[in-house]
Amino acid sequence: MPWICLSGEIKKLKEYWCEVSKSNLPMMIIGDSGVGKSFWIQKSIDIKSESKKIQKIKIDYSVKEKWFDTINFQIKTDNLKVIWWENFNQANQEEIQKWNSWWKNQKYNLTSDLAIYWEINSQEIEQFNKSKIANELFDQFKSFQFQLPTLKERITDLPLFVTHFLESANAEMKKSITNFDEGFNQFFSKQKYKNNLHELRDIIFSLVAYTSKKQIQFSKIPIHFFQQQIEALDIKIGVSLDAYEKAIIKQNLKFVNGNRLKAAKLLGISERNLYRKISDYQLDEET
Repeated sequence: MPWICLSGEIKKLKEYWCEVSKSNLPMMIIGDSGVGKSFWIQKSIDIKSESKKIQKIKIDYSVKEKWFDTINFQIKTDNLKVIWWENFNQANQEEIQKWNSWWKNQKYNLTSDLAIYWEINSQEIEQFNKSKIANELFDQFKSFQFQLPTLKERITDLPLFVTHFLESANAEMKKSITNFDEGFNQFFSKQKYKNNLHELRDIIFSLVAYTSKKQIQFSKIPIHFFQQQIEALDIKIGVSLDAYEKAIIKQNLKFVNGNRLKAAKLLGISERNLYRKISDYQLDEET
């Protein structure tokens, strides 16, 4: 996957990340699910190792409860170059205390070629705050933290990610789809992307799987791609039903870029009924 960083803030973050990667400082990376934390860590490791194979170990506390004793032995006896913490919020208090004590004793004496990475999901931080020991360790590392933005905060980069995932889907499914039609411009920008790049990839792979032509056409998208994306209605006292119905129809039409067949399916009414309501509410002039 290419390292896509066009927008100003993420570009600066990348430059700083690369620079710190040349040092022996520990690196903490924080972000929501699917923003690319593991990808950034691997890029940093490549910089440190000059893309040569080095001995590293990912300490994932969702897989195994106890790591410290084994890893500490490897640090002392093996040529271990990289320690990579993940799902640290699932570690028990004993493990956290051991790492805390180890870091206090070793942080000024670490060999210059031992790299430490701590990958943190944004939701984990609240759990660290509830544990005195975990919070103490977190406080020692937070001076070295990097916060990755969500995909919604990287709209400038979105077209490049779309292109990359389209190429990946083509390669995996042995297809040769060239692009998306113009109707997708708003479709991709309107998505909520709760799982960020993971969600964008899944959407594109699904679209490629559905398509047999050279171009993916917005008018041919299955209706389920829209059903989970429309926001809940804000109910207010004293607003007429007609006003709500007009707003609902208008919002659905806007969401599907004016495609009345798709809007009718989302609304659960016939296309003919939708045409009548558009005329009654004079929505032709507004959509």
